[in-house]
Amino acid sequence: MEVKIINAYVKSAHNCMVSMANLTPKRLTPFLKNGTEPQFDVSASIGVTGSHTGAITINFGLATACDVASKMLGEEHREVDEFVLDAMGEIINIVAGAAKAEGLSYKISLPTISIGTKMSHRFAQDLKTIVIPFELEAGSFYLEVCLREN
Repeated sequence: MEVKIINAYVKSAHNCMVSMANLTPKRLTPFLKNGTEPQFDVSASIGVTGSHTGAITINFGLATACDVASKMLGEEHREVDEFVLDAMGEIINIVAGAAKAEGLSYKISLPTISIGTKMSHRFAQDLKTIVIPFELEAGSFYLEVCLREN
């Protein structure tokens, strides 16, 4: 996968946190994902078709998801509720849409939100998933990019 593609998502995720939640994430060292299990409890994924095929996923721990959503919505959420889940869906929509504005030509699906670690995310057997970890004051989140150029 091209570095410019990954960088478009990294930039988009960073800008989303800054503009929507007034949080400044610190990007950590990317790595290839082993397995299909999510690393955190709340995952928001969006499918991609067009110039690239695959999925983009953003993963949060429960407390981090609540903190980010609270900052986005301007009201405190201590538990993962429908507002927190909607905020996670909005984040992945923004990340995918803003990356598309970087010159990528594809269509995106509706977001899928998952809760729990007893599930697996499997997009295509031959695709590698690149994980870009970010650190926030309230915890970490992972951006997963799993795309193939068509």
